[in-house]
Amino acid sequence: MSNTNDLSVVEFYDREGNQLIENGTGNWINDSIQTGMFDLESLKTLKGQFKDSLKTGEWKLTRLSDNKLMHSERFKKGKFTSATVYNMQFNYYGTMTSEIINKIPDENFPKLEYTENFELDTTVFPETLLYSDVETIFKTVTGKEYKIQNRTAGYIYGDYNLLEFLSKNIRYPIPALENKITGKVYVGVVIDSLGYTKNVTLVKGVQKDLDNEAQRVVKLVSKWLPAIQNGQAVESTITIPVNFYLEK
Repeated sequence: MSNTNDLSVVEFYDREGNQLIENGTGNWINDSIQTGMFDLESLKTLKGQFKDSLKTGEWKLTRLSDNKLMHSERFKKGKFTSATVYNMQFNYYGTMTSEIINKIPDENFPKLEYTENFELDTTVFPETLLYSDVETIFKTVTGKEYKIQNRTAGYIYGDYNLLEFLSKNIRYPIPALENKITGKVYVGVVIDSLGYTKNVTLVKGVQKDLDNEAQRVVKLVSKWLPAIQNGQAVESTITIPVNFYLEK
């Protein structure tokens, strides 16, 4: 393995000892990726190809329980080009322009300002590094110092994981369910400089029961990333959309 700006592989063996990559070319598989604690459906399999020691073609992250594609990324000569991500809350696939699978900081410094945490392959990096902040990971992997100067507040594990967290914890109010009331509630959250919720308010509601439930579920988020202005963490307010929908 190489800890240079691009991840490269020369040899790789599966858990039975079969060689899958030889002289930098072959198939990569990691069949024990867990993206959510205590959640069996979070177990994923990552598959992709290396050519001349660099990632190439399409890399796929699939759910073990039903082999559903959750995330795919495309590479050309080791460089990330695009990604497709499955949104479980809204049941559709969207595209992204930033790498998530086995994300490794590189010379693209601006990316760090919009990234909450990196998903690192524990076969390459120590597991203790997984939950470190962006700056610590960047310094460990590259040996370079980088200080985030400006950043808006947000969920500590990213917007996609926030939507997943909210959808798993929403309890659809019975009256609204019986009357088939749906809609999107906007909740305002004041986040202090330490990343804790200071206040939660209704910004734009739909119906009383849905409005109350939206505020309740947002209050369950115990920790946020505080906003940063000129290198200092500051108090700020963000608006969170909470979607209530009924499957047809």
